[in-house]
Amino acid sequence: MRIWIVNHYADPPDGLATRSFDIAKRLVEKGHPTTIFVCAFSHYHLRPARRLGWRLWRNEGVDGVMFVWIAANPYRGNDWRRVLNMVTFSVLAFLSGLVRNERPDVVVGVSVHPLAALTGYYLARIKRARFFFEVTDLWPQTLIDFGLLREDGRVARAMRRLERYLFHRAERIVMLWRHTDEYVASQGIAPSKILWIPHGVELERYEELEPYQGAPDRPFRIMFLGGFVASNSIDSILDAAVVLAKGGRADIKFLLVGSGQERERLIERARSLNLPNVEFPPAVPKREVGRTMGKADAFIYGLRDLPLYRFGISLNKLTDYLAAGRPIIFFGKSTYDPVRDAQAGFSVPPGDPEVLADAIERLVARGDMRRLNYLTTFMAEGLVIGSYLLAFRLVALFSGPQGFGEYSLSRRTLSLLMPVAVVGVDLGVARYVSYAQADKSGKSPGYVAAGLIVLAAGVGIVSAILLVAPGFWGEVFFGSSSYGSLVLALPPLLAGGGLHVIAFGYLRGLNRIQAANVLMAINMGLLPLGAILLVHGSVLWVLDAMGIGWTVVSGLALARLPINFRGIRERLRELTRFGVPRTPGEFVSLLLFAMPGILVAHSADIRVAGMVAFGVAAVSMIGSGLTPISFVLLPVAARLLAAGKVRQLRSEVVDVVGITLAATLVLVVLLEVFAAPIVEIYLGPNFKSSVDILRLTLIGALPWAAYITLRSVIDARHVKPINARNLVISFLLAVVLAFVLRRVADPTTSAVLAFVLALWLLAGLTMIEANRIANIFAKPQPRTRIEVARLATLAALPVAILVSSPQRPAVALVISFGYIVMALFSFRLSRANRLMLAYVGLVAAWMTISWLRSTYLLHLNSEQLSYGTQKFEYFVFVVLPMAAAVAIIVEQVEDVWPIGASQLAIGGVMALITVALLGDKILGYARYSWQGDLIALGTLIAVQPWLVRNIWASAAIGVLGIGGIMFAGARQSLVAFALALVLSAAYWAAARYLRETRGKPNAVRKALAGQYVALPLVLVLLTGGAIAFTYHWTPTSYCYCVTDRLISLESNAGDRDKLLYRGFQLLAQDPILGSGLGSFAGAIQDSLSPGHFYQYPHNVPLEIASETGLIGFFLIFAPLVAGWLSLLRAGIQRGSPAIAGVMMIVSVFFVVANLSGDIPSERGLWVFGILAFKLGIDAFGLRVTSPSKTSQVVKAAQVS
Repeated sequence: MRIWIVNHYADPPDGLATRSFDIAKRLVEKGHPTTIFVCAFSHYHLRPARRLGWRLWRNEGVDGVMFVWIAANPYRGNDWRRVLNMVTFSVLAFLSGLVRNERPDVVVGVSVHPLAALTGYYLARIKRARFFFEVTDLWPQTLIDFGLLREDGRVARAMRRLERYLFHRAERIVMLWRHTDEYVASQGIAPSKILWIPHGVELERYEELEPYQGAPDRPFRIMFLGGFVASNSIDSILDAAVVLAKGGRADIKFLLVGSGQERERLIERARSLNLPNVEFPPAVPKREVGRTMGKADAFIYGLRDLPLYRFGISLNKLTDYLAAGRPIIFFGKSTYDPVRDAQAGFSVPPGDPEVLADAIERLVARGDMRRLNYLTTFMAEGLVIGSYLLAFRLVALFSGPQGFGEYSLSRRTLSLLMPVAVVGVDLGVARYVSYAQADKSGKSPGYVAAGLIVLAAGVGIVSAILLVAPGFWGEVFFGSSSYGSLVLALPPLLAGGGLHVIAFGYLRGLNRIQAANVLMAINMGLLPLGAILLVHGSVLWVLDAMGIGWTVVSGLALARLPINFRGIRERLRELTRFGVPRTPGEFVSLLLFAMPGILVAHSADIRVAGMVAFGVAAVSMIGSGLTPISFVLLPVAARLLAAGKVRQLRSEVVDVVGITLAATLVLVVLLEVFAAPIVEIYLGPNFKSSVDILRLTLIGALPWAAYITLRSVIDARHVKPINARNLVISFLLAVVLAFVLRRVADPTTSAVLAFVLALWLLAGLTMIEANRIANIFAKPQPRTRIEVARLATLAALPVAILVSSPQRPAVALVISFGYIVMALFSFRLSRANRLMLAYVGLVAAWMTISWLRSTYLLHLNSEQLSYGTQKFEYFVFVVLPMAAAVAIIVEQVEDVWPIGASQLAIGGVMALITVALLGDKILGYARYSWQGDLIALGTLIAVQPWLVRNIWASAAIGVLGIGGIMFAGARQSLVAFALALVLSAAYWAAARYLRETRGKPNAVRKALAGQYVALPLVLVLLTGGAIAFTYHWTPTSYCYCVTDRLISLESNAGDRDKLLYRGFQLLAQDPILGSGLGSFAGAIQDSLSPGHFYQYPHNVPLEIASETGLIGFFLIFAPLVAGWLSLLRAGIQRGSPAIAGVMMIVSVFFVVANLSGDIPSERGLWVFGILAFKLGIDAFGLRVTSPSKTSQVVKAAQVS
């Protein structure tokens, strides 16, 4: 189907009015060629959008869409020149369409002015096509309501007749206004003709929009982004700013971004009102909208109070605001209010600055309340944890060891039985009440009533089972039937605890977080301590007092909240369907944490089991500290999902998870480093031998924190027990690994390692599901098996490169073949792929020539020939094909994210383990350099605003990376890491200068002040400080880190100078063709290993130059470096985090290749180097314009 769109005021993708282009682009993607007839003189910029010279029209293809630029006269305002412009465009658009050979199937005529739509109708009639009339503005009604035309005037009547004529002739009327049925019907047209297609938004324009981080340390920024025209009522914003300024609200600032006829007047008015809280940044092009909107905490938009808006509103800026994921303040009177309908902020009537200012203050207070919710929830949970520990201490003091055992076992038994009695209604009530509040269904009280019924049944059944045979259960839970009296205390505790979780969940669902925190602090913090202090003579009395207290306090809380039994059957069905399947998961969670101690207790002595239990308890305690996040995030996620605000949910989750994991990571690193003194102080010197067990166990804290944080997002989305399923899978893995690992490790290590690996699997499963819900990684989800296989292949690349070493040629060949097969499914004969394959072919051909020459023409010994042949075969038949295949699979730089995510995860885990084990060579002593390289790569990716969007999370991973590199002991990794950090800082400083600060005062200083400029430099300083701190001048002092290897250079610099000298000697022998592959082998003896000789100069560029000649050197490296520089240039101009990540990987491998390794072993250099080369070809010649920072003078008509 071929489509023509006649739209006088349409814009290309870098313009302001891109609706027609955006729709046309989507139509082209669906196989429908689309042409837009548009005026070459821009109505929005009042200057030529395209210069046509003597031509009356000109064709231009833009992203597959054909633009026909129509000549017309310029104008400056609403006078006869604009009318002439309209007539000229309409006539020439008709002529240009008339002479075109193609025949459209559909012609869409778009008003603002109806002459363009009339042109579309006549073209459709002559070309025998269907005609659609798209109404963007109601002319003449808009002009009448704005007072520009008299309703009974001749112009208005003529326009009304023309509009009615087009309504009659159109097959469908495409309306952007929501409620125009009455308007169309008043002209004798059936409303069934109307097709409402509101403004949409291209989300790819918001890729640079950072997730919202809040405004805790700066003024709250409210942004207007649009045209400075009378219809947008910007004066009302200034009036509200006056009210706020008089109220002393210096913490609120307005950013009024845009241009138009009213701009200078408004600036002068703000100056006369002395408003320091208002700024007027210049207008920005469409492509920069996402980055500009990222500076806002909220948006504001308003309209004059006009009868026109009884038909609804059609505002493209509101869709931009909604896409940005920030709250909106809208003032206006309309029958259609998308802000109110989407629950995206506050909607208030126009014309009252006091009301508008009050709405702004309420919005700011809501942001403060969000932070207060998290803070007080953490405080409440901290009080509960402190109370829990103090209660045990008081019981031990008052009741001795016997009472301590009774109390601790009773609490443990209560925690085991509570999930059975509650059967998941605690989560269910919070979830469903949040949904009911979001959709305003009024069902919230019914869910609480249903929860009480389920609780009564659960507690009743469990209590009956306990009371029937208290002696038996005393034997099971307490080890003796004589403790049957303690069993009798469990039903009151279950009842009180159950009422507490329902009241707590209800308050969370109602978003009354402060009240929920108070309830938690009283019931779980103060009541246990009060019971112990008041009735400490008997543990049984203490337990009874706790149960009664929980029941009374929770009952009073519920009595103050609405509860009803309407629709109770449906509410019961929903709660039980949600909660019952989750109960097994709770049990499995308890078993997972109990398993290591139980297994070790059976395989070792009780002391070791106690240490394992201590480590597991530490992991559990860290999770308990993060439970408040889950408490707050569940109702938030439920409300956002109910409102369909996935983008806002993603921002919330990324923000919370980033801060949580960063804090957990710092805590774990501190515990790992100071594990020995902690154990000695807390448990005593006899437990020093168990420090390594504690360190290994603590590695599970990070994935457990990820699970605790994200599980509430999954519960908010799914009725099915996804978390329970993931827990069962992880527990089964732990059981299997606990026995399988005994073949390679002792029983204690195998049990702990199985527990840790199960937690990492649990975190992985949780993050995958959370990403499906909230698109955490902001990447498109794979839809086909090929896409899934492609993502898996790319994610496995770091492991594939590590495993496919020259020492395992068969494995390497199989891996390379796998990537080639995947490349065949992804292959496209693009220019970049053709040039990349030509480069790989030339390199392979030259290496073949060099090998043939070495074998048959040069006089090399057998050792040199053997090594040269191995080098040639591995490089040509394994490395180059694999590198080419990866480059083919990656079509654009944004596709690299699975590689970066995998590299980040591997580097982070490697760093954590390296720090935990204080430098153990976990990859083997032959691969300690790879250990350091992987840590450096993961850390460098983390400090880019790419996959980790939270600066504090990036900083935490950066600090961990420094520790990992220090303990890994690889000098070349340290050098590569430091140089890459400097490159990263330079990259973001240059990008910030080009895109933001150029042309401004102190441009360079402001460019250097960016977060991602400072962070790498701070990490360089910290690395230098760590080396200085561990640098000892005495030969007997060791830090067992890379500093020791740096110090060793003072006494023995090694043989690198000899290797380099020999390399240059070989190059001098035959600088053109080289001395032959393998000719370096056997020339230099290893001074540290007598009888062993070096096979290569530990410098890959020199190795290539000396053995294959300068021809080989320039043939291989000149195109690579040119491609890298092209990619680097494009990345700086675009400010691309993905390109920054790729260049960090290339820089690490390139620096390491200049300090160590040979041609085949530095396979990472070739794989990522050729990939970056291919991406650089794509970037070469691509014109990336830096955004202009000068004010653009844009004068638009008062009514458009």
